[in-house]
Amino acid sequence: MISKKKIRLAAKVILVIGAIFSLFFSFHFFKELLNNDFYNHLFNTDISLLKLQEKDLDFRSALTEIYRRGLNGLVFYACLLLSCVLCFVFLRFHSTTNFLWTTSWTLAIAFNVGTFLICWITLHYASNHDLDMLISDREELADFQQNHTHISKQNNQKEPPIFIKTGLFIQSLQFNTANDVVITCYIWQKYDHKYDSLDVKLDTGFVLPEATEINITQAYRKEYQDFTVYGWDVETTIRETFNYTNYPFDFQNVWIRMWHKNFDRNIILIPDFEAYKNIDSKAKMGIEENIVLNGWDITETFFGYRNHDYNSNFGMPDYVGLEKFPELHYCILVQRYFLTTFISEILPIITILFILFVCAGIAHDEAKDDFFRFNVMELLSLVAAMVFVIILLQIDLRRKFSSSEILYIEYFYFMLYFVIFGVLFNYILLNQFKHLKVIQYEDNILIKVSMLPLSFGYILLITYLIFSY
Repeated sequence: MISKKKIRLAAKVILVIGAIFSLFFSFHFFKELLNNDFYNHLFNTDISLLKLQEKDLDFRSALTEIYRRGLNGLVFYACLLLSCVLCFVFLRFHSTTNFLWTTSWTLAIAFNVGTFLICWITLHYASNHDLDMLISDREELADFQQNHTHISKQNNQKEPPIFIKTGLFIQSLQFNTANDVVITCYIWQKYDHKYDSLDVKLDTGFVLPEATEINITQAYRKEYQDFTVYGWDVETTIRETFNYTNYPFDFQNVWIRMWHKNFDRNIILIPDFEAYKNIDSKAKMGIEENIVLNGWDITETFFGYRNHDYNSNFGMPDYVGLEKFPELHYCILVQRYFLTTFISEILPIITILFILFVCAGIAHDEAKDDFFRFNVMELLSLVAAMVFVIILLQIDLRRKFSSSEILYIEYFYFMLYFVIFGVLFNYILLNQFKHLKVIQYEDNILIKVSMLPLSFGYILLITYLIFSY
């Protein structure tokens, strides 16, 4: 016979162990946050040093990663610690039933709050630039030009680097598939008249190497005192690899990668910052103000470079871009609208989970005469219907993204499979193994009160692991 004293003693032991474990790791992550480079540079050195080092993209990305992991770890273990403390307080209840139900709902709410905070932290401390160098102002651009001119001299290249100012203005952007983006835009280039005296004349134009379909029409040509500007109306489909592992809390970097038409020569495209009113990344430089992008929100736009290596010279013996040649990228950071995905993906999962919770709550011995009485065949019918719905949802999700990895949202489906068969298995035990006191205790209350905390605790754990590692 299971006594109330044994239940309370077991609960106290589990809560004390959990509190000590959570306190240790909460302190560990709190200490890590205070010791990381962000605080060292912010509080222990001159502010200018922080600004200088933040220009290095690797430093900034690593800093964001450390800070995000530290905050996620602190939230996760602080949530566990708070849950253990509150549950320990609830042990003062004289009624074991009240204690169990209060503990159950407290844990469920605490785990949900922790999950929400980790998702919020992930979205607000995200690093998805995927570039070797970020060019955010004219000073950085001048440094880049000077540095590459110096490298060209060191490598004894045949001609010095030729810098062509290039700009874009995006009029529309749409995800056709999970990997195809349709873009319409204007692209322009400014050719300084000093290049007119080159021995080998420059062609005008550009190449979008990642475009699967492209339609280019020259829109204008204007000649000025120091340069001539050429503008093209471009409609293109660009195929890129996007990471949807964090769906529906994902953000993507849609970039337009550009070469000059004479890409065999030492010609480097550079951002035409003079053509924009505001070049701050948050100002969404180069984006139509009223652009429509269903399901996504544009958060930043910026220019940058990736140094590409090629194992072919494209049949041109004098090709200069074999090793670490900088290629201009115009990047658009987009973040998925959560509300749309919540209604279409998460709300059905929550609904199914609470239906299962109700089914577990009204599960009774079939021999008892009860208003909510139902037999195993009725339960099997309900379970089969739910499994069918979940399978359809997951198939539709897989068809939409075709990812080789497990998506974050899919772990919710795995949880539902486990809960569905757990409810069915519990019903069978309740009616066929009446000698099991753990199952029969207080009309199956131990199983009922553990369902939501275990489900939401699983979600919290998965959220922490996926968004932190």
